[in-house]
Amino acid sequence: MPRLWTGDFVRICLVNFFIFVNFHALLPTFPFFVTYLGGDAVAIGVATALFSIRAMM
Repeated sequence: MPRLWTGDFVRICLVNFFIFVNFHALLPTFPFFVTYLGGDAVAIGVATALFSIRAMM
């Protein structure tokens, strides 16, 4: 039976962890950035939705 916890698997897990940390650290501050650029509530909603959709692709 092959081992699961190989060096490659651990590196893949770490990279995946840091990608999700980056995304979840950016998402809560994103509406403040849109407001800083002059956006209203609709612009915040549209920009956040597009950002989230694009992050999944």
